[in-house]
Amino acid sequence: MSLESATNDGLSAGLGVAYNSTSPGSETWSEAESSRMLSLTGRMAWSNLPRPLNPSGGTLIEATGSVGRRKIESVSRREIRATVRGKTFRSLGSPTHVAALFAGASVVSRGQSTPAEIPWHARIPVGGTLAGGVPVRGHREETTRASRALWLTLEYRLLTGEFSRVFAFYDFAAARVARSASWRTRGFHGLGGGIQADTRLGLLEIALAVDPARGPGNGRLHIRLAESF
Repeated sequence: MSLESATNDGLSAGLGVAYNSTSPGSETWSEAESSRMLSLTGRMAWSNLPRPLNPSGGTLIEATGSVGRRKIESVSRREIRATVRGKTFRSLGSPTHVAALFAGASVVSRGQSTPAEIPWHARIPVGGTLAGGVPVRGHREETTRASRALWLTLEYRLLTGEFSRVFAFYDFAAARVARSASWRTRGFHGLGGGIQADTRLGLLEIALAVDPARGPGNGRLHIRLAESF
């Protein structure tokens, strides 16, 4: 449940309340801890994008966060989450040739923020194209989660229609992942290209990406379908 407001100068903000409940078998992995969390959420954004889909110019900056208490078994601790992300687009001499830059940072904190205190399902997803996660194409989804992460994407786009394009990209992320009872920082890279097409079912995006450290023989295909209205 949330309330949103917007102004004519591109600013928007919102406040809400969220409840989350997780139990073993309710997530995509088999050993998720049982937990419940009630939190207050907030969002603030500024945008001068002329259109949200396939823009040839403009910038969007967004900050989101939440604070609440997550209860695991009989232990309840305060949990804080925050994400800042932005994207900017610039025309390369022609409206159909566009350079795009995406960047962001996410952090989650609970108690003393040890790996034992932040359950797997409360950490930040790293890899693939999951909504709300750290986008690094060429890596499997739901195999890596972090307590902190920074990411950057550079993308060249050739716009072929109002909603269609072909693109080439480089993704990078630095994430703080668990290693036994401590955290360590690990780097992730993804390189590739793809297409986006407007279909009767919605916007279809197909990207083929590789992790340079593993080589082209271990590439991954990422497919997303979204509504175009």
